[in-house]
Amino acid sequence: RDVERSRGLGDVYKRQIMYNKATTIQTELKNWKEIGKITFNKGLIYFGQSDYEKANQYNNKAYNIFEKERDSALMGAVLNSIGINQMYRSLYTQALDTYLKAAELYETRHKTNNQGYAGVLTNIGLLYNRLENTDLALKYYNRSLKICRKLNYDLGTANALTNIGNLYDITGESQKALEYYFEALNLMTLIDNNNGIASALTNIGITHINLKNYDKAIDKLKNSIKLYEKLNNTYNLSIVHQNIGVAYLSLIHISEPTRPLYIS
Repeated sequence: RDVERSRGLGDVYKRQIMYNKATTIQTELKNWKEIGKITFNKGLIYFGQSDYEKANQYNNKAYNIFEKERDSALMGAVLNSIGINQMYRSLYTQALDTYLKAAELYETRHKTNNQGYAGVLTNIGLLYNRLENTDLALKYYNRSLKICRKLNYDLGTANALTNIGNLYDITGESQKALEYYFEALNLMTLIDNNNGIASALTNIGITHINLKNYDKAIDKLKNSIKLYEKLNNTYNLSIVHQNIGVAYLSLIHISEPTRPLYIS
């Protein structure tokens, strides 16, 4: 683990040097928009390290550059990123304000028929879900889903379906959740997205546990194992194995079912 961590830090250091050199070159060329993109990418380094406050320091610098350049698409993308970092820091009021500002930016410039706007709507839904306002969460999820379908954006559509399925499962409408999970699974299979396929299988398996369909749950969860092993996703793999254990225990002690463990 220490070796892997050292390699990871080495990669980060190399990227920082690369971005600094690129910034110097673009500054000499006075290519401010490219400088903004580089600055935004620097923020992504800190996002990957879970340093969300530092990430937003770079995001704010990038936003100021894009604002001067009057590039609304990039402004919206950066605001969405700022909102995500604020949400991860549990600054929910600030995050909501940022997301709504991003949405307004797309709306006032009549650029609502794109993936960026759909992404903002999804994140607003995720935020309301964290605040346990399921009605508003569902409203924004469905708005995002509608745009993704219109754009034939299969990955975005599948993710929106998954979010809606999660919401229905949380609120006790597990059978309805299954419908959304299966549609998400079909789309992820269509685009050959192994991570999405594994997640869909896992969600379906967990939902079957809630419905006390333990044999079906075990079948779906086992199908996700090889995919997670291929992806080297040990975290989700451990959750799958735990839920398989839950399902087996529930088969033995049906009168006292064990609580499933969810993938976040």
